[in-house]
Amino acid sequence: MNTSIDLFSKWAKKPSLAIVKSGERKAIVYTRVSSKEQFDTNLSLEWQRKTIEEYATRQNFELLEYFGGVYESAKTDGRKEFQRMLDYARKNKKVTHIFVYLLDRFSRTGGGAIKLAKDLREKYGITIIAVTQPIDTSNPGGVFQQNIQFLFSEYDNQLRRQRAMAGIREKLQRGIWCVKPPMGYDIVYDKTGFSDERSKGERKIIVNDTG
Repeated sequence: MNTSIDLFSKWAKKPSLAIVKSGERKAIVYTRVSSKEQFDTNLSLEWQRKTIEEYATRQNFELLEYFGGVYESAKTDGRKEFQRMLDYARKNKKVTHIFVYLLDRFSRTGGGAIKLAKDLREKYGITIIAVTQPIDTSNPGGVFQQNIQFLFSEYDNQLRRQRAMAGIREKLQRGIWCVKPPMGYDIVYDKTGFSDERSKGERKIIVNDTG
């Protein structure tokens, strides 16, 4: 005999089930830095890749492809290399994991990152792993912990922006040009009177040949 609960369950929304790729451990790698200065020195990118490869070796993962290796802001998920990595992951059914150094290397969009991670997990059976902070997202507790980290990354971004805007506002009030000067002008540093070798000197804006 059907109870009212049994009847209701026929129309109740069923939880979406992740695609299970049993026995497979094939990952792709995404590395990035957030500034051109970091990219030019290449130290951070090399360290990220080395750490990920060591983790993959310890955990018996096969690395299929590398993406990133550039400086891209994680404030949005419209990054060129990031999108190329996602397209590859969605089209290649062998991919079971995406490896990043830290979760904020993957994304700092908060809710957007949470939704993206959920879609990858449930629609494609792909798990995001930050090798320096690995979390088991096969259970609700692990998913919750990863979501918290995504939200914290967005919060940290907002705090940095707030501090940067306050600093820019203060410099503008003091008459200091904060951004790249317009065509016809260059920024130079005059070290006259500065004994500290680590100091760049006084920042000045001068007219160049074009100006």
